[in-house]
Amino acid sequence: MTITKFRNSCHLIFSNCSKRIKSVYNNEKYSGFIDFYPNRKLIGNIINYSSLDKLTEDNPYFMTPKVLNFLVNEKSRTTDESYFKDENEVLWGDDASEYIEDLFISLILDMQKIPEYSDQLFNKDLQSIKNLKIKKDFKIIISKKIKKNIEENKKDIKSYFQSHFPSGSLVYDDLKDKFINFTYNKCDIIEIIEDNSTFSLVEKLDITLCEKNKTAYLSFISLPDKLELFVKFILLPILDELKLEDVLKEIEKQETEEQS
Repeated sequence: MTITKFRNSCHLIFSNCSKRIKSVYNNEKYSGFIDFYPNRKLIGNIINYSSLDKLTEDNPYFMTPKVLNFLVNEKSRTTDESYFKDENEVLWGDDASEYIEDLFISLILDMQKIPEYSDQLFNKDLQSIKNLKIKKDFKIIISKKIKKNIEENKKDIKSYFQSHFPSGSLVYDDLKDKFINFTYNKCDIIEIIEDNSTFSLVEKLDITLCEKNKTAYLSFISLPDKLELFVKFILLPILDELKLEDVLKEIEKQETEEQS
């Protein structure tokens, strides 16, 4: 099964996971993949991952349950501890702040390619918001258009993130915390229930989580669809709130200019 949406985001997540596993492999100083894991080709493809296009049909989402179980339960021969403390550490790492900015950039790049999101995010005239009157045409646009130069596009998105999600700010921590909850199958308003290769969405509108269930984790199975849930239920509401704040600031600025 070929991944067709949220490719930048999936690639980033798979790459990060590959680097974590490769670091363990290198630290153990094995002489070859077969000494590390019985299926040499499978573990080699994971450690040497470089492209979504190289994922095989029997492992379209990068990580298999058997390899994941092995990495969590197998003891290191140098420390006598498990390679990783749990499944979440393997898949998502133990510090989301290390890549939350890169993930944001990747998600926006992916959303630009989906009309539903590109129209909503990048071409939304905020004069249409009820009860807000702005004299001039004012829009909040992360990137005015999908540029041919992807590096220039990334630069625009990076600038937006750094100005609207400064490290240590409430909005930055809110995004990071909600993403962490999401990787544990949880967030304020949804819960993802997994059953083998299928998953379903259960709305939990009245629940705000205080403690995460350490036995739960978000697998990579159908990862693009899960990322879409993150976009719809978490990222878009946060961006909409930021847009509204920017509009109010613009109104205040215009009123101040009129009075001066």
